[in-house]
Amino acid sequence: IVQQTPYTVQPLLCGTDYEWRVSAICQLGPIILPSNPSAVQSFSTLGCNNLCPAPSALTSSNVNDNSAELSWTPAFAFLTDYNLRYREVGSMTWTDVNNVSTPYSLMSLNCATDYEWQVQTLCPNPFGAPIPGAWTASSNFSTDICPVLCDVPGNLSSSNIGLYNADLSW
Repeated sequence: IVQQTPYTVQPLLCGTDYEWRVSAICQLGPIILPSNPSAVQSFSTLGCNNLCPAPSALTSSNVNDNSAELSWTPAFAFLTDYNLRYREVGSMTWTDVNNVSTPYSLMSLNCATDYEWQVQTLCPNPFGAPIPGAWTASSNFSTDICPVLCDVPGNLSSSNIGLYNADLSW
């Protein structure tokens, strides 16, 4: 291929490593010969998740002993699908919740526990599955203390009732 510099190569795949080199075309009278190729050069296209902007302003609200409402601001109004992940602070394992929208109610949490959570945008892809963006930085919240669960006292009775006193039992 005879080209001038700079030469734009397209289409390329996102998140892909490429190598390239070039040869000159030399003409000696009627003979056209390629030169030896140049040294190999390489480059990497931006990762696919760079195409899909992360949401911002992660907020935890209505937090109680076993649930929290999580919300965020989309980078663009047309981006409405997200993956969410959360875990207890210090845990190595994330719990994934896929294909959610904002706000999202997180249920069945442990009381008196510190949690961290992140969100990832799912950008539309006309060629197939949505393109996931990068995860946001973590946002944290703490659930309320555990409620005290006591049995209701039973068998109430009063005895030895006097003028100024009574014995109460349960």
